[in-house]
Amino acid sequence: MLINESLIVLINYNSTQFTQDCIDSIRKIENSDYSIFIFDNNSSAAEVEKLSLFLNLPDFRKDTLVTAAHFSIRIFSYFSSTNSGFAIGNNRALNLVSNVGFDFKYYLFLNNDTLLTQPILEKFISQDASEVNKAFLTCKIMTPDQMIWYNGGSISRIECIGKHSYSVSEFPKIEDVGFMTGCCLFFNHELLSKFGNKIFDESYFMYTEDVDFSATAHLKNIKLKILRDISIIHRVYGSSKQSMNSSLPFYYMNRNRFLFAKKFLKKSEIPFFFIFMILRSFYLIIVKRNSMLLAGSIDGLKLFFNKD
Repeated sequence: MLINESLIVLINYNSTQFTQDCIDSIRKIENSDYSIFIFDNNSSAAEVEKLSLFLNLPDFRKDTLVTAAHFSIRIFSYFSSTNSGFAIGNNRALNLVSNVGFDFKYYLFLNNDTLLTQPILEKFISQDASEVNKAFLTCKIMTPDQMIWYNGGSISRIECIGKHSYSVSEFPKIEDVGFMTGCCLFFNHELLSKFGNKIFDESYFMYTEDVDFSATAHLKNIKLKILRDISIIHRVYGSSKQSMNSSLPFYYMNRNRFLFAKKFLKKSEIPFFFIFMILRSFYLIIVKRNSMLLAGSIDGLKLFFNKD
């Protein structure tokens, strides 16, 4: 059942105010036909209560998909009883709406710590219609103080990360990119099918899933394109502020590099990756004295050499 042209997916984890601000900016700016899906990753009781009140859902139940018209928008919400991570949250949102018979032509993964300052769906949809070979689309991403956070990017196969371009260039207006951030990711139903209805590899939990996605798209000969005549604001790390104050991100940033290396690197590239990781680990563990970096490297090595 096609109910709206586009579905916007937001992942919330202890960042309800960011989610509210993002939704408010969408409501004020967007004129296209869309629904919103909010997937809560087992936030604290106080955050869940705040979000449920904002959505006018006082009697919600965990692990149950709720569909309601709110703010004159159809909003899907799902309060998970576990924190399944960014990759699973986005994938599961698409799976949940499909399982109850709702279909969409277009999808937009959007960080909940972003703000819209201009309509973007119409531009994305128009560009998609002009593409003979459909492509994943994104836009220029700015910080609140108007510094460029993402203006294209590439994958470093030695470091196994996505490198952002901070160039101030406005041209070309539309360009192929090597790396596309998961902060703003637009695609149609046809591309979703080509990915087996799962955009992200769920092994990553948090961080590097967008690098994996970008590399997978290239292997499938699917282009990634940036539209530079539209932009959004990203309050960087807002959605993961609580996590960034802990050592957890450092653990996953180190661990996930090994996952990516195992999956995508050629045999000739692996020695250079290991040299880089040894040097990186020596600096960060000895100088920064972060035990989670060591744990991430150890678990990453186990995953790398695991033959399963």
